[in-house]
Amino acid sequence: MEEINKEKIKSEIIENIKYVQNLDILLFIHSLINESNILNKKEAVN
Repeated sequence: MEEINKEKIKSEIIENIKYVQNLDILLFIHSLINESNILNKKEAVN
């Protein structure tokens, strides 16, 4: 019984890690897009 619980917890942790990594990637992409938008606006002003 305990082994099954350990495996279940392990797989849940792995799922959470994947989820967090995906979030990090999305946040990174979002910040890149923001950066390029800011740069584009500055160039448009000049």
